[in-house]
Amino acid sequence: MSHSPARGILRCHARIDLAQLRGNLAAVRRHAPGKQVMAMVKANAYGHGMIECARVLRGEGVEYLGVAFAEEGQALRNAGDAGNILVLSPPLPQEAAMFCEYNLEFVACDAEVLNAFNHEAGTRNLTLNAHVYIDTGMHRDGIFTAQACEFADKLSRCSHLAFRGLCTHFAHADAADKTFTLQQLSLFNSAAEQLKQAGYSFDLLHAANTAAMSDIAASHFSLVRLGISLYGYPASAEIEQAPAVQPVLELRARVNALRIVEAGESVSYGRRYTAQRRERIATLSLGYGDGLMRSLSNRGHCLIRGRVFDLVGTICMDECMARVDDSIKTGDEVVIIGRQGDLMIGADRVAEEAGTIAYEVLAGISARVPRHYSDHTEAASGIENQSREFGA
Repeated sequence: MSHSPARGILRCHARIDLAQLRGNLAAVRRHAPGKQVMAMVKANAYGHGMIECARVLRGEGVEYLGVAFAEEGQALRNAGDAGNILVLSPPLPQEAAMFCEYNLEFVACDAEVLNAFNHEAGTRNLTLNAHVYIDTGMHRDGIFTAQACEFADKLSRCSHLAFRGLCTHFAHADAADKTFTLQQLSLFNSAAEQLKQAGYSFDLLHAANTAAMSDIAASHFSLVRLGISLYGYPASAEIEQAPAVQPVLELRARVNALRIVEAGESVSYGRRYTAQRRERIATLSLGYGDGLMRSLSNRGHCLIRGRVFDLVGTICMDECMARVDDSIKTGDEVVIIGRQGDLMIGADRVAEEAGTIAYEVLAGISARVPRHYSDHTEAASGIENQSREFGA
């Protein structure tokens, strides 16, 4: 099925397999049986389309959606989502009205925010859920373990705020060496125990991201926060127990034009590529304005007619170039991320060539790239794809 505009011949587009998203969720749940799930749909669901992915994940019984900012929660509410939504970036006091209007849960680590949110909720005669955020070593957001009880005291005096959960965030769970993560886990357990001894109770305890969910069962608690694994990639190559997931998204374009470049002639801005011999150059219909990183200039690859070709020259805002052979025709489909024939280029391979991580590659696919959604039941059934990574 398709939830997309009429296709025609597209300059470039992303294909998102919703059944594979369901299959990945099922695979990840097998790693954390019986735990509630918070599906991370921030940053447009890592480039996959927040509204459509959220709809599918809710249909599979996901208890929470995780977003970065209140505006993302607002978009979900406006699209009809009525479930639990947690905003994981600590809010500003000035955002109280938005959190109240859209019934968004928040991470609590600032007394001024508590007072502002409590006041606004009181004027509306409602109660907002707070998740006390413990900084166990990430040193980005949160309160320190030693401050947990003092902060909980302040929260308890806010009659229109409920102590819904206790959470932390791991800084290094995607590494093979779990020493620091286990130290963080110990600090988090200490904070939880201090609060319980002081008489505080909360419904949810959550710390595990995709990496910790995969390798550290003790971090699962009552809820796991799942991000990159839902979209088909392990948190890193160092994860030993990564669930068997498959990529959900493919990024495709077209061959716009073909030309012959003679030896010694250059291609694209900055003359960063010079032909060593007579070469055939294809102009492809996507660029960094679509999310194809400029750092892939003279480094990236694409698939055309089931074969691998090099990207050459500086990647432009709207186009890029590839060195091809005589078999390639104008209008041929180009795969930047995805499968063609028996070959595959994953976002992780693109990330390696660009010197970054798959998260950035996926989240960087711009809003101007149309997303087309399909639902193929064979993906959800767990049938393995036989495509291989080129060069493997």
